[in-house]
Amino acid sequence: MEIEKWSSVTPGLVVVSREEADRRVAEVLKGTTRHLYRWRCEYGMSAQVVDAHFFGEAPKIVSFDSDVLAFHRPDSFINSVLSDTMEFTWCKDFQNAYSGPCPLINEVFGIELPEKLNGGFMVTPRFSEETFQEVDEIMESMRRDGRIDMDHYWSAQTYYAILAARRGLTNMMPSDYNTHTGRTRRNAAVRHYIGADQIRYRYFTEGVPRLLRQIG
Repeated sequence: MEIEKWSSVTPGLVVVSREEADRRVAEVLKGTTRHLYRWRCEYGMSAQVVDAHFFGEAPKIVSFDSDVLAFHRPDSFINSVLSDTMEFTWCKDFQNAYSGPCPLINEVFGIELPEKLNGGFMVTPRFSEETFQEVDEIMESMRRDGRIDMDHYWSAQTYYAILAARRGLTNMMPSDYNTHTGRTRRNAAVRHYIGADQIRYRYFTEGVPRLLRQIG
């Protein structure tokens, strides 16, 4: 029933079952990675980093959390999707939410992390098997160093941020896409109502009512 409801508003929708995803991921990662396959099976938000890249054929992946609302056509985001540049496009968070302090991660990997990358609404290149091996090597570097938790709550967007920094192709959305505290801004194109006490409740008290008013 739920699939039918979503299909009625999303033409061409294809739903991938957990069982199918488990099979596809295991075929590629089980036995070929030291850490990534275990992390994928144990970390609750791993599908964003792993499973999403196994299905479909488009060269880019659009990642859109269920607690993100768009209040009008997100043209800057759409332009990134349509661009030939294989960049990592993201919205600015209100804080750095990574698996460790930025200076430490920069030191370990010899990079400059993008500031305040939020993984809730992103465009990224589709990962190849080589990319998954690279993520596994990133995890191994964390294990050897011992100061960064590879299973941290914010590890998913940390891995994306490291990959983006290594490629030098980061594209932060304009300020009307920012994640922020306080009331939903009048000019907001998009807002991610992250799971923080001072923000999440506004999804229900501000975001959804605003959309309903717009729909009429």
